[in-house]
Amino acid sequence: MSEISKARSKLSTINTLLKKKKFLAALVSIQDALSIFFKTPLLKHEKKDFQKKLEDVVYLLKINKEFVQQYPIPIEYTPGDEKKLWDLIKEAIKELQSSTVEEAKKQMALLEELKQQELEKGRKYLKHKEYNQADKVFKKLIKTFKEDTDLKLSISDIYLEEGMVDDALGYLRNAYKDDPEAIHVLNKMGITLRKAGKFDLAIKVFKEAISRTPDDEYLLFNLGRVYIDSKKWEDVLNVADNALKLNPDFKEAEKMLKYAERQIG
Repeated sequence: MSEISKARSKLSTINTLLKKKKFLAALVSIQDALSIFFKTPLLKHEKKDFQKKLEDVVYLLKINKEFVQQYPIPIEYTPGDEKKLWDLIKEAIKELQSSTVEEAKKQMALLEELKQQELEKGRKYLKHKEYNQADKVFKKLIKTFKEDTDLKLSISDIYLEEGMVDDALGYLRNAYKDDPEAIHVLNKMGITLRKAGKFDLAIKVFKEAISRTPDDEYLLFNLGRVYIDSKKWEDVLNVADNALKLNPDFKEAEKMLKYAERQIG
């Protein structure tokens, strides 16, 4: 396919793109076609044919009411003024991109507000011991925000507030399935298991996290807290010492080390 044929092909898609309300894509296609036009030597009849197609697509922009609502500044074109059209299209693309970003931000803010409202609704159900209602709210949230790992962490926190450790762990396990590389999920799971008194499992989880991020002194510190609860003082000593090697200014790890030393005697 010749370069000018490619340009004409791009212009031929404009009507379909506008019908599908893909206004930004339509403008980009016009820009691409103009770019080819500027770079390609054309015969007189090829140039005339291309300019006629440009007139047609600009007309399509003008009569598309929804496009005009989004971009009310008129886009005019006269054959021979391709550079002026290029500038108009470039400005329109810039404006629509900005509008698209702002609209996306608004949508995200609305979704986040909805999420927080539903989380609060679920929390109230739990506080009133309406467990089935809470479960329905949370499951609906998960269905709506399927890939939101942090949402599952938030729900687990709500269950933990009510002392419902097993339910909290269920959401943490699901979060881990979503993103096995998420160290913060493993960390949260380890903390929850420790609070539930499931020390062996907590140790296993923290060791898994540390194997993936060996230079995280806070993971070592949290493992040390499990060892304290398990009264495994030599292990406390080792992880506190390793945490301090990574961060000599880690005051809490220093306290942990001294506490383990006193216990060992």
